Amino acid sequence: MSTGTGAFEGNKLVINDGNSMFNETRTFEVKDKELIMTAKGKAKWEGKETAYDQTTVYKRK
Repeated sequence: MSTGTGAFEGNKLVINDGNSMFNETRTFEVKDKELIMTAKGKAKWEGKETAYDQTTVYKRK
């Protein structure tokens, strides 16, 4: 389980989420015919911390 907070601003939703194993900022933004999702944070696995930065673009048909 994780806990977080979020806020809307214009066409963007920003969520800050985390627990003892990870922390992350995830953003959803609508631009023209696209939904852009970004996730940036750190995760702990087997005692090692790994950073990640991911962007996914969903296009409207």
